[in-house]
Amino acid sequence: MDKPNKANEKDKVENKNAEKKIPKEILELVGGMVSFIENIDKLNK
Repeated sequence: MDKPNKANEKDKVENKNAEKKIPKEILELVGGMVSFIENIDKLNK
């Protein structure tokens, strides 16, 4: 019974780390898209 509990704890820690990494990548993607859209708006004007 001890081994599965330790594995579950490890999985939880890895999931938390993954959750921390994902938002940063999404923010960078969104930021890139926003600047891209702003550049298109400037070209259109």
